[in-house]
Amino acid sequence: MGYGDDLLWIRDAEQQQCTVTPTRKTRPIPHRASEGLWKHLDFVQTKGVPLDELQHKDDRWARWYQFNGWAPTPPTTPITDICKGSDWDLTHDIESRHKKFILLCPDPKGQGSHHDVNKTWYHWQGLANILSDYDWDLVRLTHEERPATYKGVHTYTTDNIRSSLAVVARADAVVTTDGFWHHASAYTGTDCVTIWGSCTDYRRLGYDTQANIYDYERHGPCYTVHRQCQDCVATMWRITAKTVANALVNIKGLNDDT
Repeated sequence: MGYGDDLLWIRDAEQQQCTVTPTRKTRPIPHRASEGLWKHLDFVQTKGVPLDELQHKDDRWARWYQFNGWAPTPPTTPITDICKGSDWDLTHDIESRHKKFILLCPDPKGQGSHHDVNKTWYHWQGLANILSDYDWDLVRLTHEERPATYKGVHTYTTDNIRSSLAVVARADAVVTTDGFWHHASAYTGTDCVTIWGSCTDYRRLGYDTQANIYDYERHGPCYTVHRQCQDCVATMWRITAKTVANALVNIKGLNDDT
């Protein structure tokens, strides 16, 4: 389960109207209740009514979006119940340095994961170059120390996912491929451009409130996980920095000081 899945699981948990404890394929995983996005939630504890991370349907366990008829719905729990105390320190630091900022999310969650290779976009530096003409600072978050490889982009290291969520809540806009960041943007109401390519389907995993960039004309969605898909990679190469920048301008208006 990724952090995007964890965020959406909160929606299921809050609807139970009781204290729940996470399970996976009915197996208890109580340690998960005290970490990540669930750490501060009063209704997620190590002891409670079991609530599985996965759904069981048609004799198989799978994530929600692998079944027809499902659409992502962010939780209604206030962000101040998820992010508390020091979780906001990085956000305050960034806000003290950047009056307005756009959060760029170029880093896949798992190095070497074929699924993330198939969802990797290749024109982040080109996008940063275009956006440098506008009155916005560009910010990137990483969960480990990495070199600042993008010119004109301010890189910060975050030590937990709640700190990342807090930054999303205060960003003026987010640009990302699909995953935690686009779900977090939907939850916080932050403007977002999501680059889908052709690996996954925005109609199943996306939000109408966001700018969704995709290309299924030649390929996909294929949901290829265990191997690199050359068609998905080619699609991501075809989506240009200008296309993404234009989408951001359309939803935000980059010269607007309001």
